[in-house]
Amino acid sequence: MRGLNRSVRKKGESWSFRLDFGKIDGKRKQIERSGFKTEKEANAALSEVLNEIYKTGVFTENKKVTFQQAYDEFLENEAPNTRKFTTIVRYKSLYKNHFQDIAPRYLFNITDKTIQEFINTKQRRVR
Repeated sequence: MRGLNRSVRKKGESWSFRLDFGKIDGKRKQIERSGFKTEKEANAALSEVLNEIYKTGVFTENKKVTFQQAYDEFLENEAPNTRKFTTIVRYKSLYKNHFQDIAPRYLFNITDKTIQEFINTKQRRVR
């Protein structure tokens, strides 16, 4: 990835890696992880982060962002520029009728299991 500086180094008894994206929106963006027992472990973790960035274009950290906050941000910033008005109306309807149950959950806590439980609950209500 162009403009992306990466390094793996030893800090005391453990290994760490740093990924430097340079300045994004006027702020320096870096990802640093440490505590790996070997250089190989640090490189493997770095590779995982890079793979996620290459696949999705973004890296999501375990920040405390709720589903509600992500939904609101999407509706405010991205949806008006990329979706038709009728699609946004549909999103709001779906949210109101189905997704308010998971609104207070943090995104990093929403797992495959959480989603399956959500689907099962919705199916039981329909029957």
